[in-house]
Amino acid sequence: MTVFLLVLLMLSVGANIWQAVRQSRSDEQHRLTDESAQNHIARLQNDLRLLDAERSHLITQLTAGRSGSAETEAARQSLSDRVGLLHSQLDAEASGRATAEDRIRALSAELAAESSGRARAEEDARALGAKLDELAAARAEPVEAPSPAVPRELPLGRDAVADSVVDGADLGPLVVRAASVRGESNRRGKEHRRDAVLLSRIDGFGSPVLLGSVASGAPGEPLSQTAATAACRALTQQLADYAPRLRGKLFGAGYDPEVSGMLGVTLAGVARSVQLVADGATALLGGRDAQRGRTAATSLFAVLSELDDRERDGVRQHIAFGVGDGAVLRLRDEGSGPRWTAVFEPERSLRTHRLPAAPTALSWSRFPTVPGDVVVVAGRPMAELLLRPDTGDWFAQRWSGRQPYLTSFLSDVNVEVRANTGGDRSVVTVWDYGQARLAEEASPHA
Repeated sequence: MTVFLLVLLMLSVGANIWQAVRQSRSDEQHRLTDESAQNHIARLQNDLRLLDAERSHLITQLTAGRSGSAETEAARQSLSDRVGLLHSQLDAEASGRATAEDRIRALSAELAAESSGRARAEEDARALGAKLDELAAARAEPVEAPSPAVPRELPLGRDAVADSVVDGADLGPLVVRAASVRGESNRRGKEHRRDAVLLSRIDGFGSPVLLGSVASGAPGEPLSQTAATAACRALTQQLADYAPRLRGKLFGAGYDPEVSGMLGVTLAGVARSVQLVADGATALLGGRDAQRGRTAATSLFAVLSELDDRERDGVRQHIAFGVGDGAVLRLRDEGSGPRWTAVFEPERSLRTHRLPAAPTALSWSRFPTVPGDVVVVAGRPMAELLLRPDTGDWFAQRWSGRQPYLTSFLSDVNVEVRANTGGDRSVVTVWDYGQARLAEEASPHA
């Protein structure tokens, strides 16, 4: 019995212990469950806060989207208005283009009608021209009116010479033309030509030298033409005589007193020759003019030019000198077209001097040219024509680039244009091509 009670007691104690352990495990599970629930609640609260923040952000974006939608709607409306305006403009342009096309068709029809009428008019004109040709062939040719440049009468003076003279030559790198024409005032007054020109080639300077001279006889003197011709011839002889002494010095640089002195001696010899010729002519006239104090008088201008070849851009030297009234001009194209420039003119106080009375009134100067330049020695009437803007441009166009034939050159000098004095026109023109082969390539023109 006791054993039974012990067994019951032990079973009762074991059941209590098992109940206590179970209660303890249940309490532990409840504690763990409470902590897990709290953690889960905390996470839920945190997620709730995140959701609230995201909702606020979405609300903000929604509000901004509504504002942007209003602006977008306004822009869309403005674009729609502009599209409507462009459609209106396109409609108007299409209408205007249709009108223009109608106008073009109308003008084309008018042009076609006008072309047809012009063709008929041209055909009528050809028929009329043929009839006029038949009438012209059936009648006598009319007599042309005399030109003012052609003399109608011969001069009356005892010292009379040809109305016009012309000369020229192609001298390797240089081409030269010379002409002297009786002035219109002398033609009207039946007076003779008082000017003279002369071209000469002078040896003795080391290399050949071209001399071009122009002498202008004083008006009112019966022997002025004789004096002009004698001056040109005497100058050639005097320079040939003094060439050996001037050799190597004439075309140097700067002012050379020896050259000046030799030119002065040369002009003094020319003056003596002119005086002798005038005295002989006066004796033939019986001395009547000499007794009245009427003597020969002339200006004299000349240019000496080297004749040897130069390089394409080489410089050629020239000597210009003279007594009385005249000028030496140079024609050069400096980019804006050919222009005349006076490279030698005596002072005004020396322009009234004449030979043979005043050989000491000599002036001289050196000047250069380059290939393409044109040099002109001219009496005062011709120099004035070259320096005038209108006639100077005309001569520049005629003489720039290519030299004319002799007959054309004479026609140029004798062109029908009034000068201030109406005096004789006398000129020597030199074209500088630098080299002989280049001069040959520049053919003359009419």
